[in-house]
Amino acid sequence: MKLQLSKNLTIVFFLSLISSDLVANECTKKSNNLAAEYEIQHYNKSKKIAQNKLSLYRYNNQLGHFFHNKNYGDWWQKNSKNQLMLVRYFPEYKHGIEYQTDEISGIESNQLYWQKKWQLITSDELKTMKKLSTEGKGCQQITSYSFKNHNKQLKLRWLTGLNLLEGLQEFHNDELIMSWRLDNLNTELNHVENYVSSIERYQTTDYADIGDNESIPFLSKMINQGFSDHKANINLADNQAHHHDH
Repeated sequence: MKLQLSKNLTIVFFLSLISSDLVANECTKKSNNLAAEYEIQHYNKSKKIAQNKLSLYRYNNQLGHFFHNKNYGDWWQKNSKNQLMLVRYFPEYKHGIEYQTDEISGIESNQLYWQKKWQLITSDELKTMKKLSTEGKGCQQITSYSFKNHNKQLKLRWLTGLNLLEGLQEFHNDELIMSWRLDNLNTELNHVENYVSSIERYQTTDYADIGDNESIPFLSKMINQGFSDHKANINLADNQAHHHDH
């Protein structure tokens, strides 16, 4: 009887391990191919003063951010040397500008910068926060964190299996000044592939060649606005959930 009980417990244990591995693998697949839409709100004395939207796309080893209030997006890839390359795309004109690493300003290190884009918060920043609670199961498991330093406080909700921000609130002197909320999440591969395919159909021009293509109306407009005189300036404040002082 004891031997049979021991065998049963062993079987249950191994089945639970297999089940956990299957869930982890499924979450990894979803984490690498998803579309997430965020609503970002800014407050003054707890009154909403501005609202923006950011769409985050992950597609295998590529990622994109689309800024709804600016009507353009940034699509990132890595070359064979693991260096970052950027296509800034403009859906209204169905055109994109390609940048090489040395044509992009604001990058400290490729690995750290990629993580900021992929997760909106770095793993090191997350480690400095206090874990409060965990709820849900599988890929929908959410871990809540908090961080406080002097007059600044952060409350964060994290989709653990997807390495994805679910929500964030930032307070100064106990007053809410900014919030991020995950409004929509789609982990269907076809949905992401269709979006990527639409971008790939855009006409693209190397940043270095903009000045030689004034006959293209979109590029002519960019030249008149002084676009060709500046590197791609990537402002982290536009699309990073937060940065806190340690």
